[in-house]
Amino acid sequence: MLRPALIALLVSAAPLAAQADPLAGGIAAMERWDLAAARTLLTEAVRRDPGSYEANWRLAHVLVDLGKVVPDSLPDAARDSLYALAESYARRGVAANPDGADGHFVLANAIGRVALTKSKRERVEGAVEIRNEALKALGLDPTHA
Repeated sequence: MLRPALIALLVSAAPLAAQADPLAGGIAAMERWDLAAARTLLTEAVRRDPGSYEANWRLAHVLVDLGKVVPDSLPDAARDSLYALAESYARRGVAANPDGADGHFVLANAIGRVALTKSKRERVEGAVEIRNEALKALGLDPTHA
């Protein structure tokens, strides 16, 4: 009888813990693939600490994943704005920690996704930056995938 009560208490305490530390809550939400919760929590983490490398690159990653829900072959303004927002947060993350492989990896991904919304010429122009960011990520962590 005590065991179900303890489980209920722990489950009800989880949202409180996420509010106390939105970065940890956002990471946990990412791990269970709850992108909506991760976005909310990581947005709060960035609001509390705009210079947080971890919060910025993780929020960018979540935004890219949310954008991928809609196929790139279909025009979608909401998806495109998610990609643009992801690029912005990824750039903030890289600025906060230029030596973080995750930031460069997510930035390359976000720039690539934004490029899909551009003309062919703009895509080609963006390819250099995408390549450079991907190479920076691999240079910082050769095992990064």
